[in-house]
Amino acid sequence: MRRRRNTAAILVCLTGMLCVIRAQQIAVTGTVTDAAGKGIAGAIVSLVAAQKNATTDSLGAYSITGGFTNVNGGGPYCRTVPQPPWFDGRALSFSVNAGISKVCLDVYTLSGRHVLKVFESPLTHGDYHICPFANNLPAQQYVLRLSVGSQMYVVVAPFAYRAPKGSSLVRGAPTDSRSLAKAAASLDSFLVWAVGYNVLAQSTDTYSGTINFVLQKTVGAGSVQVVQTSPAGDFLAAEPALTFATDDGSSLPTVTIDTTHKYQAILGFGGAFTEAATSNLSKIGAQKRAAILKSYFSPYFGSGYTVCRTNLQSCDFCVAKYSYDSIPGDYALNNFSIQHETQWMIPTIKEAMTVPGAAIKIFASPWSPSAWMKTNNNMLNGGSLLPACANAWALFFVKYIEAMDAAGIPIWGVTIQNEPEATQTWESCIYTAASERDFLKNNLGPALADNHVDVKVMIFDHNKDHVATWASTILGDTAAAKYAWGTAFHWYSGDQFENVSTTHDNFPAKHLLASEEAWGLPMYNWTIGEMYAHDIIGDLNSWAEGWVEWNLVLDQNGMPRHDPYTGCASSVDIDFNNDSVHYNPSYFYIAHFSRYLRPGALRISCVSNSPSLETTAFANTNGRIAVVAYNNTAAAISFKIKQGTQIVKPTIPAHGIMDFIY
Repeated sequence: MRRRRNTAAILVCLTGMLCVIRAQQIAVTGTVTDAAGKGIAGAIVSLVAAQKNATTDSLGAYSITGGFTNVNGGGPYCRTVPQPPWFDGRALSFSVNAGISKVCLDVYTLSGRHVLKVFESPLTHGDYHICPFANNLPAQQYVLRLSVGSQMYVVVAPFAYRAPKGSSLVRGAPTDSRSLAKAAASLDSFLVWAVGYNVLAQSTDTYSGTINFVLQKTVGAGSVQVVQTSPAGDFLAAEPALTFATDDGSSLPTVTIDTTHKYQAILGFGGAFTEAATSNLSKIGAQKRAAILKSYFSPYFGSGYTVCRTNLQSCDFCVAKYSYDSIPGDYALNNFSIQHETQWMIPTIKEAMTVPGAAIKIFASPWSPSAWMKTNNNMLNGGSLLPACANAWALFFVKYIEAMDAAGIPIWGVTIQNEPEATQTWESCIYTAASERDFLKNNLGPALADNHVDVKVMIFDHNKDHVATWASTILGDTAAAKYAWGTAFHWYSGDQFENVSTTHDNFPAKHLLASEEAWGLPMYNWTIGEMYAHDIIGDLNSWAEGWVEWNLVLDQNGMPRHDPYTGCASSVDIDFNNDSVHYNPSYFYIAHFSRYLRPGALRISCVSNSPSLETTAFANTNGRIAVVAYNNTAAAISFKIKQGTQIVKPTIPAHGIMDFIY
């Protein structure tokens, strides 16, 4: 049934206040430009409360359309600030709804270390703004924890932008009737951002018409934005900008950039929504869960993840083994159901999808068919797919994709089998390259096509040692290759970047994705972050289009995992002993890529003449270049970044990683 525009119903909310639920039709268009009026391609535009996003085209134009049910806006009955409290880059805005409430504001690092108590005092009913960075804090990302009476809020602040000199730490909002009426009329807020520009937050009182935005560059023309992470304690810290100058001929190590040579486009970066990750997230409070999801998926204030994996049926990082259809002989899959995923997986993924600006491509990987489909009648300990069950297993993929889509989660892609060469004590299934080729060609590919299921199918999904040989067998068969989007691979057999390059050289029209990477405990381990940086740079320079870490969130022991072995590290972990969240070094190392190498960015020539400096470079769709450099030594390195005759001369700290955006 089509809802009429502007129809409304009035009800009493749980607080006893009168609220309006209003059906809104959104039709907003406009452009995003820089200060000179030039359109910015690839800018992300979000309507926060409406949970609508758009990306600008090559001319900077965007369009947001569709329906939305607005609960709190659109009238004076129950006004709230969208997603309170609201941090606009300078001040934290919030409301005190009770007569008098105690207000506390604390600043933490993303790793959980307490930095500063900004404010602690009773405040009366009203709207307030606190400038949390009036103190002399290093410029880096922080977590703001605000309590208003019994309510607790957590907000990730992008950088420590300081208040203008002479401004007050705490101030109340204007209370004249016109200002209050204007605030009450605000339906929503926009967030707008692109690589190389500051985040723009702007309220709106309409869901229709033309709304244009002007973004300010993070640094001026001819300058280079610098972001740094290192074991010295800086985390995505904003360093002083550098300015290009004519090459002075010095003999420093040199990273040479040549934008005329272009290679593959970025798909994205991310992690895995396993049952382990989603069950852990379900055990913490809504505010902490929202903060973690924002830190991963917000392109404005977090890592901006865009590609994530999930398990199709159970894997080892699940609470226990499970199947979507465990009835032997049910070849038509009449008993198929993803009901199990409604407990943790589906709600968590859908919540991540609501993070402003989030645009997540989900691909699913099976660890094993159901037991009755296998030669060993067991989801664990290897075994192979029974030939008589090949069509039923192919139909399994179809039903899973359709069921997830019906649940509100589009599946972008699938891999045919996780680690098909490994017999594990947990869920596993053995294929040879030839048997996977035949399953794709004769069963899975036709089943997807016959049911009009459009997903990206990736072959292999195992280590780099055999990636080229598997690709030759499967992609070398034209009847199978027509169903394959590309090849997925893992890192557990070593660097072997040459095998990834060979796969591309043999099949340049197909795609490459690093689909699983992880390491063991302990959690807070700088070496893991460095290993990730090394592997990402090597894979990208070998034609990979993205890189996906394993579990998004594990507990302090790297769990839950239902096999008998120990857990592994994750970029974010929850210590349930003290109900704390920890951002581990790997989180920051990955963010140096995911935040500044946005989907569609093209790799450009980037040559380092020093083995101590591992580098890659991409041109984003808005033309802004991002160079990533990793220092694999225990000493700081001064070097040059050279493009044409122009250079900048940074110094990268020991074991550090830096982004240079210009």
